[in-house]
Amino acid sequence: MLQAKKLSAYPHIYSNFTLGASGLYIANLLYLFDNTFVISLAYFDFFPLVFAMLGGITLSQGCYRLIQSMQVQGQLIGKMSQQDLRSKVSQHAKLYQTRKSLTSAPSSTSISKVAILLIAIDKFDSIEKELGINAAQFVQLSLSQIVTENIRQQDWLSPLEPGWLLVYLPNMALTDVNLKAQHLRLLVTDEFIHFSGQPLRITLSIAYGEIAEQALADVVTAAKSQILSDCAQGNKVVPISL
Repeated sequence: MLQAKKLSAYPHIYSNFTLGASGLYIANLLYLFDNTFVISLAYFDFFPLVFAMLGGITLSQGCYRLIQSMQVQGQLIGKMSQQDLRSKVSQHAKLYQTRKSLTSAPSSTSISKVAILLIAIDKFDSIEKELGINAAQFVQLSLSQIVTENIRQQDWLSPLEPGWLLVYLPNMALTDVNLKAQHLRLLVTDEFIHFSGQPLRITLSIAYGEIAEQALADVVTAAKSQILSDCAQGNKVVPISL
């Protein structure tokens, strides 16, 4: 029962095992019925054979997908254990803090501003529901790596809750921030993320803007609501409405 509950987290695999086991169960019932009661119907023996073949094929497909999923999970665990993303984020944050310490301190009346990208993974809840939480985590990690590899050294990525990413772009003009958002959106759209042998087409919705660091939390909350309302169809870049 516990193993079945774990498999239910992988709907595309769980359905194969369920249908395959059902096919074999029906085939066994038909064989038992045929042996218990003498059936004189023509071609009756054909039906148990068909159910047994279909059940075996479906179970084999489920086993194949399970092996693929285990391989993908192994890759994911390997990436996480090596802390590829965390080390890059930490490095970018350290470089940014070093750059800030080398610059003159702002006056007490000045307001420090920073450009940001708030990135939403479109239909993230659907990915988690249809393919399982592990697939959703793999998608977010893969997208985080794509983003990290396509920003400057002084920029850095800050993962938020599942399905959301925040990118800091210090000392970047707002027009360039818009171009960077469009670049990341198109870059992800043109790529497939493979999970358990399935190519996944992922799109992003991105809100960009230049905000005061002191108001970051409030702006991010408002920008999330803006993305959910203005980017319902996904794959869109919008400026943050302040």
